[in-house]
Amino acid sequence: CSAVDGGAVSFERPSACVAQVEYAEKNGSTDEDPVTCVTWCDAAAFCAWAGKSLCADSDDPIDDPSKSDFVQACSQGDASNAYSCVAPCSAVACNGATKGLGGIEPVGTVTDCWVPSALGGPIYDLSGNVAEWTAHCRTTSSDTDCEDRGGYYGSDDGALQCTNAASAGRNTANPAIGFRCCSDACRCTN
Repeated sequence: CSAVDGGAVSFERPSACVAQVEYAEKNGSTDEDPVTCVTWCDAAAFCAWAGKSLCADSDDPIDDPSKSDFVQACSQGDASNAYSCVAPCSAVACNGATKGLGGIEPVGTVTDCWVPSALGGPIYDLSGNVAEWTAHCRTTSSDTDCEDRGGYYGSDDGALQCTNAASAGRNTANPAIGFRCCSDACRCTN
């Protein structure tokens, strides 16, 4: 996944990521801040280290909860539930453009943006705050696009929907994309 130069892994953060880290350090980031500026490869490696994996996903079809751990959790298994909040709700319940918070918030700050997990307890911010890498990539090539879901704090209402997906290059580190690890206990039925 990473670029190798003379046996050493090269690693350089984009300037937007450096600026975000500097801003967070200056303004008191917390352990509750979502991790961003992580490539798909780094996110997958961290999840494997933790004994989990990036959440299973598919774009065939893009909105089927039985083919996507993300859609399953976000919509509570019903793709007609558009956002990750206890239905009925709207996009304003989550940290997107309509909410107007203008930046990343610590996980769970937007208290209406949660769904119950299969193991009990809440899952926060599946819609908005930061988009999240999923396990689905178009190919195994190092420059291929991989899916991210959920939208981020600047996304319009449509991008926050559980069934919406975007993509970015596998080696992209973006200040608006983070990740979430899924355990086998929570796998969808595909």
